[in-house]
Amino acid sequence: EVCVLWMADCEKRYTRKDGTQSSTVHECRMIVRALEADGMIPAATFKAKALIAVQRRLVADGRPRTTVNRIVKGIRRLFRWATVNEYVPDGLVHALEAVEPLRPGQTEAAELEPVTDVPDTDVDKTLAVMQRVPRDLIRFIRLVGCRPGEACGIRPCDVDASGPVWRWTLPKHKN
Repeated sequence: EVCVLWMADCEKRYTRKDGTQSSTVHECRMIVRALEADGMIPAATFKAKALIAVQRRLVADGRPRTTVNRIVKGIRRLFRWATVNEYVPDGLVHALEAVEPLRPGQTEAAELEPVTDVPDTDVDKTLAVMQRVPRDLIRFIRLVGCRPGEACGIRPCDVDASGPVWRWTLPKHKN
C-alpha cells in the first residue's frame, strides 16, 4: 500500500506542466519493482536486514553495483516519504540509512564499463551522411557543449545576436 501511495505521489510530483512525466517516474517504478519480490509485507517491518536482502538479491540478479546503489538509495527515499506522511514509524529511516552502499572492488556486483567519447573521426563520418537539420544540431551541441534537449528547445528569442559574440540565455536550466 505504501508503494502504491508513493507511486501516485511520484507520478503527480514528477509530471511536467505539459503532462509528460520526467525520468524520475521511471526510476520510482524501478524502485517499487525491486521491492515487489519481497511480496506483501507491512512497511513498518521493513528494516535494515530486509534492505540488505534486497541489495543482495539485486546483485544476484546481475545488476551492476551503481544500479544497486541507486535502487537502495531510492528505497531510502521512499521510506523517508513514508515517514513524513506517517505511514511508518520514525526510527525506521534511521535504520535504513545505516546500510552501507556497495563499494568498488568489495562486492560481487558487476562494474559498468566507463562511458567514453565517440571519436571525432566517427562523428565527422556520420555528419557527412546526415540530413541538414540533425547535422547542424549535432554541430551546435559540439560547439556549445549543451544537452540535446536544450539544443532542441532553443528559440531565436533566447539568442542575443546584437554583438560580435552571440549570447544564448536559457529561460530555464537544470543546474
